[in-house]
Amino acid sequence: LYGKEDEADQLVEDMQTRIDEVNAKVSELEDNSILYLQTNGERGVSFHGQGGRFSYLYDTFGFSSADEFDEETDSHGSQV
Repeated sequence: LYGKEDEADQLVEDMQTRIDEVNAKVSELEDNSILYLQTNGERGVSFHGQGGRFSYLYDTFGFSSADEFDEETDSHGSQV
């Protein structure tokens, strides 16, 4: 992507602005907890908490986990 550095920088800046907007809205919530579950057909249901591939919901956007599950999940979640 040579010669596109300025465009890339602008995209990154725009994305960070959007992330900051979401984070601000989440921080204003009285209850910002979420429970992220994923259905996997025959494999069942998986819980995705902090430390997994969807940890950006907690780490970047500022949500807290609705479940007090104290183990970090792996990248595929924890079977429920």
